[in-house]
Amino acid sequence: MTPSDVAPSCDTRPRRCLAVLARAILAVLMAAPLVARGADVSVNWGPSVSGHHHWTSAVFAEAATDPWCWRAVDIAPELGLGYVRARGTAVDRLDHDVWIGFGGVRASLPGAGVWRHAFLGFGIGVTHGKTNALSSTGEFVDTLGWQAGHWGVMIRHISNGHLATGPNIGETMLLLGVRF
Repeated sequence: MTPSDVAPSCDTRPRRCLAVLARAILAVLMAAPLVARGADVSVNWGPSVSGHHHWTSAVFAEAATDPWCWRAVDIAPELGLGYVRARGTAVDRLDHDVWIGFGGVRASLPGAGVWRHAFLGFGIGVTHGKTNALSSTGEFVDTLGWQAGHWGVMIRHISNGHLATGPNIGETMLLLGVRF
């Protein structure tokens, strides 16, 4: 019998639950100012693929405040919480669910025209759960999207940028969203 065959001891499960609960409470406390300011809230869902063509689904809830203008670019702080579902394969160690909370900024062009609906997002995330695609606690969250009215679409890539040791396959996803 190897150590991996042994189930986690009962005393490690409460610590894991407390760690997840503490992260969730921290995320809610960080998001409270955004929601209080009347943030733009969206829920986004879609397929995600790792570097070796293993597909799964991902869902994200996000909030961004009203933007402010900086050097002819609208900048809006944003917070999000996402979930990448485990795949049915142990290949590339992708058989684990991963939660990711992130914070960053969203940049867009102000004014009229079709380009004012496009945006770029850059953020830093913290994960709970590990796979070879999302293999470190800290990850970069990069987004290119378009939104208008109550709808949005975005391409998002999450990876550690090879700043941590170990594998770095990353996750790339196409997300469709509803804005509230």
